[in-house]
Amino acid sequence: MVALDIGHTLAQHGSTSARGKGEFEFNQRIVRQLFARLDKSRVAAPFIINPEGGKISLIDRPKIAAEKGAELFVSIHHDAALEKYLLPWEPAGDGVKQFYCDQFRGYGTFMSMKNRQADRSLAFAQMLGAAMRGQGFSFARHHAEAVQGENRPIIDEARGVYQYDDLIVLKHAPMPAALLECGVIINRAEEVELEKPETQARIVEAVAGAVELFLGGQ
Repeated sequence: MVALDIGHTLAQHGSTSARGKGEFEFNQRIVRQLFARLDKSRVAAPFIINPEGGKISLIDRPKIAAEKGAELFVSIHHDAALEKYLLPWEPAGDGVKQFYCDQFRGYGTFMSMKNRQADRSLAFAQMLGAAMRGQGFSFARHHAEAVQGENRPIIDEARGVYQYDDLIVLKHAPMPAALLECGVIINRAEEVELEKPETQARIVEAVAGAVELFLGGQ
């Protein structure tokens, strides 16, 4: 069984895209499609944590996964950039200002060495990163920048895997766990790409394929 975690909530939607959409909307859409894909799998039985985006604490997410008997925890997110990189623009030309950063694009996979099964978490994160590469996505390296708020070690450059030990949902998960930033929604061009059904399908297939490879090999 695999727990699919929708990053953030309706009320606290996470990052804001270049055109003013909340990250939660992007996360929920991918998780719903991922559930539909894995629901047909012979290997992975999926369930969604907090499907409607109600109030929930970070530490409760892996607890729910454990209570359900999940063997794997996957948290789905979409990425942004530090405030210092953001520039203003008016996407609709109506005087409503939004912010963008076209400097960074791509996915990132995160794991925690504080997870109880860190070795298996790393193995899954590598499978996930390799699957994203295999679907033609590039690795966003900006979280490794030596500045406050970043400084995340890259532990697998080829597959696009970061080490982020204190991510609550990962370090408190009793099962192997990884977090995927699917793309950078503050990047104007990448936001448009991430809205396309064919791009979403490639992300879903990458994640589903990695989940099936990992669970099928147990």
